Amino acid sequence: MATRHVAPRPEGGWQVTNPVGHDAPVRTTTEGEAVARAQAQLGHEGGGELVIHDTGWNVLDKRTIPPTHDP
Repeated sequence: MATRHVAPRPEGGWQVTNPVGHDAPVRTTTEGEAVARAQAQLGHEGGGELVIHDTGWNVLDKRTIPPTHDP
């Protein structure tokens, strides 16, 4: 199952990271944008877990994202 982590960046903004992939983190301005990007990525990959962190990397929320079915 795929996983994405959403966390604030020390220099400002938010990022989405893939702990298994070698992709560069996706950087966004707001937490909402980062969560939306992570949900879209997971949905297109067949679903998975979204983990949202605070600045200390403590887990604030975990969500299971279902697969996206393209019409």
